[in-house]
Amino acid sequence: MTSSIINLVIDNFLTNFIEIDKSQTYASLLSGVLELRNVKIKKECFGYINLPYFILEIGYIGKIKIEMTMPFFYSNPINVDVNDIFIFAKQKDINKINEKEEITSMKAFKNVRLETDENIFNKLEEIESNSPSIINQIINNISINVKNLVIRFEDNISNPINPFALGIILKEFKINSIKENDDADFCHKNIYVGDLNIFMDGSNSFEELKYSYLLDNSIKELISEEMIKYLGTSLNFYVYCQTELSKDLKHEYILYKLNTNLKISMNYNLDNNNPKYQLYSNEIENFLLKFNLNQISNFFLLLSYYNLFYFFQIGLSIKIFNKNYSEK
Repeated sequence: MTSSIINLVIDNFLTNFIEIDKSQTYASLLSGVLELRNVKIKKECFGYINLPYFILEIGYIGKIKIEMTMPFFYSNPINVDVNDIFIFAKQKDINKINEKEEITSMKAFKNVRLETDENIFNKLEEIESNSPSIINQIINNISINVKNLVIRFEDNISNPINPFALGIILKEFKINSIKENDDADFCHKNIYVGDLNIFMDGSNSFEELKYSYLLDNSIKELISEEMIKYLGTSLNFYVYCQTELSKDLKHEYILYKLNTNLKISMNYNLDNNNPKYQLYSNEIENFLLKFNLNQISNFFLLLSYYNLFYFFQIGLSIKIFNKNYSEK
């Protein structure tokens, strides 16, 4: 049973998004401790989460650590720590897409997703048939701690006159279980969001920023020669992310320094009387979102572009699955 669950996680989740050694990862998880450092996020990761209009320029995770008690890990605490997640993405230009290449890519991703979904369904069915409550036990016992997330997305396509950068900076994110009662039909989790910032800046691209004051030499001096060699062309973006996390940089913030605790309740007993999820907080009502006219305009243009891309892919899907398709 333990082996089946570990294979499910590796084959259908981890390998789709990050570059890992499957056999080594399997052996580490089976021992109860997995620690990965300097992990690269796969370029094709956006395809697996149905976001084909993004191009991943740089994807980096500093550390992933999973600790659990073997062999019956599902009935004991499972701790997942992820540190330093740095993502730099850009908009895909629909005018530069090669139609044949896009069709080939869509077919490949569709086959992979169908195979992945089938594997997940079969594995879960097998696991549940042997231990009906094992998945619920895992959800109840897992704790996730994320520190230092920086996402920068640049778009000079949807609004060429006013290009912009959208950024998310998150210092800490935790999910822990709360034991409120002995009702096996419910799972309660506490969610802590620490220092969440969202900004949308006009004009400056990262290519311009990397030569500016943002790339502090004092941060570069803290990076080892081995790390510099590993990062290669990603070094400047790594330094930029560390600068974002360590200093209060000037941005056009939509959300600034949100700190809050949330509670989510999950109902395992699917009935019509209780919702499957309930999310509530006594603090979040105090946060403020602030938009200027340029940011609102950019958001609507971005949504319009995604809508255009969506219909473009529908057209390609028709070509794939209907040989009698015509532009009319």
